[in-house]
Amino acid sequence: MSNYDQPIASIYKDIGELLPYRMWAEPYSLKKVIGKIDGLDVLDAACGTGIITRLMAKSGAVKVTGIDISEAMIAQAKTVRSSELIHYLTVSMESYTAETLHDLVVSSFLFNEARDINHLESFCRSIHRNLKPNRKVVVLMDMLDKAQEYDYSHYGFQHIIPNDRSLQEGERFLLNIDINGSMVTLNLRHYSSERVQEALLNSGFENIEFHSFDVPEEARSVMPTGYWNTMLNHPCMIIVSAIKI
Repeated sequence: MSNYDQPIASIYKDIGELLPYRMWAEPYSLKKVIGKIDGLDVLDAACGTGIITRLMAKSGAVKVTGIDISEAMIAQAKTVRSSELIHYLTVSMESYTAETLHDLVVSSFLFNEARDINHLESFCRSIHRNLKPNRKVVVLMDMLDKAQEYDYSHYGFQHIIPNDRSLQEGERFLLNIDINGSMVTLNLRHYSSERVQEALLNSGFENIEFHSFDVPEEARSVMPTGYWNTMLNHPCMIIVSAIKI
């Protein structure tokens, strides 16, 4: 059974509509890093309830495949499917084989789900195998190297670090997310930028870059003054991009 099966799946479906960082920072930042989406065949790996899947479809992709190991998450995603361009499958990233190679692979928190370095590299190899040459993978992840002492609770989430010390590679931490008064706790693992870069290089990627979150001007105007400062100045979530060679 996946960590994201019921009851988490039924709560998690609302995260995109209720948490400002997922409404504003995440889609804006992902689209900045991805660039042109029009006409692309996209894979959303570990798609959850389909928040990014639907974003890709709305942004001009001609086909979007959302995959997740959790049957409950896929079931929730299908209840809000907004486009005939979207196709969902219950399968792990390691086991997935595309009928035709994708133009883009995008994911949220997939790398934080890796049990160890070998598992992280298996994710990267599978992404490489399912992606067209010279195409991009874009992965959002928690990376707490320089951010674990900051409080992000006013964004609706908070990290729980074991023994209040620096995390080691592959070490577990908790991500508590408050969704309209219902608490969801995700068990994730920490990987540094150096280790993620190594895993991608070993799997055949190049042009690896790490991007901080940003928000559109509209988000700055609708939220209180200074609301975004911690997230933008001390980012705990980053976006990794790389090109398949």
